[in-house]
Amino acid sequence: MTVAGQPCPASLEPPFFKGLITCPASRTSSREVFAAMLHAQISDRQLAERCGVDIKTIGRWITETGRIPRARHRWAVCEALGEEEAALWPAAAAKAIKVGPDREIVSVYPYRSGCPAPLWRSLIAGAEGE
Repeated sequence: MTVAGQPCPASLEPPFFKGLITCPASRTSSREVFAAMLHAQISDRQLAERCGVDIKTIGRWITETGRIPRARHRWAVCEALGEEEAALWPAAAAKAIKVGPDREIVSVYPYRSGCPAPLWRSLIAGAEGE
């Protein structure tokens, strides 16, 4: 098998995949999905049936760099392949983790006395009711 004129490694070319799908050219999450399919010995057609999507959709997930499936399809793929979502689509897993000033828990204090006094004053001053 070749992609963009470059041969895929022999380890990614078992006989049952010949002609079914092509190996992604770059080291991306699409290549991780391809490798997981090989490890689980599942063809693109079988994966499509298990996930309830068209075989062309599976092909897009594998060949298009940066393409991230919808959450329900990612979960179905992970279940079918026996892999973790973070291993197959690290970018999707990173999006789910909130970081920065908009995250829900900004600070934790073990006791009320551990909270800075200016923070208490601002909370009390900003209260609209009891």
